[in-house]
Amino acid sequence: MVESSKPERLYLAMGAAQGFLWAPWGLAAMGWWVVDLAFSPIQLVALGTVLELAVLLSESPTGAVADVFSRKWSIVVSWILMGVAAFASPFNDSLWTLLAWQALWGFGYTFQSGADTAWVTDEIGREDDRLIMRHAIWRLVGVLVGLGCALFALVVLDVGITSVMIVAGLGNIAFGLVMAAIMPESNFEPADRSERSSSRAVADTWRQGLALIRDSRILRIIVVVTVLISMSDEVVDRLDLVRLVELGAPALNGADTAIWFGFAWMGLTLLTMPLMIWINRGSHHLSDGATARSLAALLVLGGFGILAMSTSWIVVAVIGWAARDTVREVTAPMMSGWVNRHAETSVRATALSFNSQAMAAGEIGGGLALGALAEFIPLWMVFAVAGLLYLFAGAITRSGRSETPLG
Repeated sequence: MVESSKPERLYLAMGAAQGFLWAPWGLAAMGWWVVDLAFSPIQLVALGTVLELAVLLSESPTGAVADVFSRKWSIVVSWILMGVAAFASPFNDSLWTLLAWQALWGFGYTFQSGADTAWVTDEIGREDDRLIMRHAIWRLVGVLVGLGCALFALVVLDVGITSVMIVAGLGNIAFGLVMAAIMPESNFEPADRSERSSSRAVADTWRQGLALIRDSRILRIIVVVTVLISMSDEVVDRLDLVRLVELGAPALNGADTAIWFGFAWMGLTLLTMPLMIWINRGSHHLSDGATARSLAALLVLGGFGILAMSTSWIVVAVIGWAARDTVREVTAPMMSGWVNRHAETSVRATALSFNSQAMAAGEIGGGLALGALAEFIPLWMVFAVAGLLYLFAGAITRSGRSETPLG
């Protein structure tokens, strides 16, 4: 038996590593794509859509693999695959090549999605919403440090924007290898060897996870809400920088854009962390009703934030961008904790993966639809629609009521 403090520390370290490595890569990539490569709105959305399509197709099978074979090795594979994709992306600026690397990143991510929370829940022997929120807080700490390092490299060392992406990719691979060496897996019960030799165990686990979602009113609400906010998130994530530049934000070149956007992101992260800590100390995790009320209020705030980005005033738009980004950072771990609270142990990773799959489905549908609209109508109208989707999701979340957790 491994002492429970070690899995907790490693779980928090994974959150910090995600922020430290993924934020600089995303910052550099968006500056490169939007300014240097001058991709159109539909091309930017296509990059996200291909990633999410890979997630949609892979999420349930890889979640079931984690439940059947090994959650530890599923996580290790994830870090390495994502690292390869992140490392290789900057070497070719062809859209088709970048789409392929985005697909690999999405496929790799699915091996980690759900498996990390399922792994730590098994290792410490209990569900813990607050641990999931602490993981998110440490992720924000990683974001701050990672962005600080990236900005130091860009401003002081005058490192190229694509070099930041390459180093972040290598860091992902290195972290995966470290996890392979030190990560315990003491409380996981894999399927029998005879079952593991066929695909039946994976298929059975997938069906059990689907049945769990179908039979739980709370989980059904979470899936619907996830689809709605993801439809909005995809277009906002891909076009927020385009919208702010359209309103007057500086865009001299990719590196300069990454620098000012990075400083804005750091400031936003500093504002988000106290809110996360305050919510983590609150009572939202004690009941479904409290969780539903907290999430609904946050989603309404996020909706008005996106609507603010549809205005013509850059200061209002920046404030709205900050509000929506804060809401997304806070609500994601709250919803994961809500799913984890209602998931049976034997299909925990699969159930969590279904939620990620709902996210991917929403981002694909919303991204394609709103991204295509952005080619024909003003961006402010696209952001107005995205804001209304958040408000609708908030209204549905309010209908969440008490339900006895399973497992």
